[in-house]
Amino acid sequence: MPLCSRAEIATPELAADFTASLAYGLAHLPEICAEASRELQLPEKELSLYLRTNIDYSLDAENLKGLNEYFTQAARLGLISKLNALAILSSPTVPTPAARPVSAKRSA
Repeated sequence: MPLCSRAEIATPELAADFTASLAYGLAHLPEICAEASRELQLPEKELSLYLRTNIDYSLDAENLKGLNEYFTQAARLGLISKLNALAILSSPTVPTPAARPVSAKRSA
């Protein structure tokens, strides 16, 4: 899974840490949703559905374009001091939640 970071801090170790964190989160999604449900007073099934189907954990061309636009606008608005170059690092692929079966279907 690719990782996008400021060039001066991008290392293979950082990419591996993010990949491991994503893998852990995906493997423990039911527990994470249960705890978040209690803390946020939101329905656990909806949290799980949202995290499994509404978030794209990849960094493809479209997402990278959006990330660059985000930082460009943040710099334009003075929210960050300058627009830094981004580095893309690869690490082992982690399955995304969308690739896993979804137990609940969103009603239209």
